[in-house]
Amino acid sequence: MNRMDHNTRRKRSGLGIFGSLVKESALFSLSQLKADKFRTFLSLLGITIGIFSIVAVFSVVSAMKISVSKGLDVFGKDVMYVMQYPLLPEDNGEYKWWEYRNRPEIKEDEYKFLKKNVTTPCIMTDLMSFDGNFKRGRYSLASGGALAVSENWEQVSSVDIMRGRYLTDSEIGNGSPVAVIGSKVSSSLFPDTDNPVGKSFKVNGRDVTVVGVLKKSGESMVTIIQYDKSIIVPMNFGKNIVSPDETGLTVVAMAKNASSKDNLKEEIKQLMRRKRHLKPVQKNNFSVDELSMVLKEVSKAMSVVNIVGWIIGGFSLLIGGFGIANIMFVSVKERTTQIGIQKALGAQKSFIMGEFLFEAVLLSLVGGIVGILLVYLVSLIVPKGMLDIILTFHNVLGGLLISIIIGILSGFFPARAAADMDPVAAINS
Repeated sequence: MNRMDHNTRRKRSGLGIFGSLVKESALFSLSQLKADKFRTFLSLLGITIGIFSIVAVFSVVSAMKISVSKGLDVFGKDVMYVMQYPLLPEDNGEYKWWEYRNRPEIKEDEYKFLKKNVTTPCIMTDLMSFDGNFKRGRYSLASGGALAVSENWEQVSSVDIMRGRYLTDSEIGNGSPVAVIGSKVSSSLFPDTDNPVGKSFKVNGRDVTVVGVLKKSGESMVTIIQYDKSIIVPMNFGKNIVSPDETGLTVVAMAKNASSKDNLKEEIKQLMRRKRHLKPVQKNNFSVDELSMVLKEVSKAMSVVNIVGWIIGGFSLLIGGFGIANIMFVSVKERTTQIGIQKALGAQKSFIMGEFLFEAVLLSLVGGIVGILLVYLVSLIVPKGMLDIILTFHNVLGGLLISIIIGILSGFFPARAAADMDPVAAINS
């Protein structure tokens, strides 16, 4: 028991000595950094710019990912579209819009042909979009979008209802004059009420009744459908306003099993070629795209942004690191006698080395913290909306870790030079 108490007291005594040494080292390091403020400022500036560049890029890329995901959340990643225009350039080339505009639009009979003949288990529906002039008395929204949909639309898209309900199967089948409206449409046409469900307005001169209001989706970098400024009406009602032969359709399909997605895509292509009587040597005059393709391209772009950020930040960190190393070598030279006395009194190499490494890390951390604070200030200044820059804990931690690593690398050789000094030669220097 006495032996255990003795060991415990010895450990506590050792920790106390270590703590006091670390405290003295920290205070001494701060005094050395204050001694040459201009030299310290230049080194801090390099680290600050480097950490600011890297953390800013991290934060912007994170914001881009959130914004893109937000825009694509309207649909699932495995949803595919049969359209006249492709989402991305075909054959990894440029976007040849002048060729795509000469393609025939997707017609209603083609949608019915696909739905009748496709054998891969899937959910299939169609969409017709057209510009709408929405009006209610003296209130209006001239730049709205109308989406005429068939059955199963809510199964392939994210239709989040805030008030009321979605369209029923009978309303879709009968082409009833009803609509689910977006938040912007609601606030523009019904500013005098919080619940427009049951009230009417006009779409291109035709009366419709509101049955539901969608949750606000906001803006994003990639927007397939801007629900906030749109209304959803039954397809057969939309045909009374605009003919599908005039505006064309978009066929939307989603495989019931993710493993059969590729089979469904290939089958749709073959059926469309058959319906359009395309010869084997002829190219597809339609597009079958997936949102996952967009995600891949966005990821590539984000990777490029990351690399650019690392290059810019890396040069700044290199300059800052050399500055810290220079400060540390000067500090070692100025404290040669003190180092010799410390070693003569029994200070271990590890303590001498730790003292200088601590000083280098402290200097680097100060620069890193300033850089992170600058990113935070920028995130407050940049207007919120399409791209909301958020300084996440992960990005802050990454910036601090990079600062610590730069401090260790910059201070290692000066610290080792100090630790390897001969005490007698150091005292007599």
